[in-house]
Amino acid sequence: MIWLTWRQQRLEALIGGAVLAALTALLVLTGLHIAGVYHDGNLAACSLGKSQPAACGDSVLRFGARFSNLVNLTNWFNMVPLLIGILAAAPIVLEFEHGTHRLAWTQTITRRRWLATRLTLAFGVAVAAGLGFSLLMTWWRGPFDQLTGRLDTNAFDFEGVVPIAYTVFAASIVLAVGTILRRTLPAVAVAIVSFLALRLGIEGWVRYDHYLSPLHKTWPVGAPAPTGEAAGYLGDNGLTFSGAPDAARRMFDSCGVTETNPRALQGVSHCLRHHHVMQYAIYQPSSRFWTFQGIEASIFLALALALVAASVWWVNHRLV
Repeated sequence: MIWLTWRQQRLEALIGGAVLAALTALLVLTGLHIAGVYHDGNLAACSLGKSQPAACGDSVLRFGARFSNLVNLTNWFNMVPLLIGILAAAPIVLEFEHGTHRLAWTQTITRRRWLATRLTLAFGVAVAAGLGFSLLMTWWRGPFDQLTGRLDTNAFDFEGVVPIAYTVFAASIVLAVGTILRRTLPAVAVAIVSFLALRLGIEGWVRYDHYLSPLHKTWPVGAPAPTGEAAGYLGDNGLTFSGAPDAARRMFDSCGVTETNPRALQGVSHCLRHHHVMQYAIYQPSSRFWTFQGIEASIFLALALALVAASVWWVNHRLV
């Protein structure tokens, strides 16, 4: 049964393996170069949480600008868990579409054993591929994480346990829709739309605003930012002043404020503190990375479990 299942799923496995091999080659080659530039530039001294030399600001900006195109390219890798999930579940749906599952059930194999074997292999592949993808991206993003943290979407979506949950969720959608419709292409289409809608919806409106309440902090201009702010997810930041808008503009002019970035404010911090100006930030601290990972992975895995349970029920009670 296991050998037969593998033979029926080998084409999808080969496609997925080829995609992952190409992805690995790209990330290893570029990752080694990124790591070399990071170490040659002594950027480890600029890592978050350490006392940083004065030149760190410019060095970090140059490093980020140098590899910005590569980072933007990796944003498209959000589709990798979706692709793996589709490839893992599609062979089961194809059996339902072609009716070949009936042949297996007329042999000595019960439908429960058949289903258990197919699901174990499909979701085992999905979990293994999702884990490998997460480990590879975590290694590749190592230098960036040291400088900018892991809670931003550029890192969060690719590291930890959420890539595994995304992959399992994608496979479960294909399985559930395909089991009911017995059509592979509609199941894939529904999976793509559902996957992207949920991912984008959670990222844009749920994750950073509702998993845990953001912290609201103020501190004197020129003083160190609160712990975890620089490496966390920044919702909003700036300067706060208790006076009227016109008075604030006059005060900024008198202090020579032209920009509000930390480096520009450092030179006029004494003047701003004299006028009781404070910096503020609304943010999710970096310490919440694993908490957010657990919450988001739980959401997608719970949905996946419900979809798989519905698929199993349908196969056992409605599918002929």
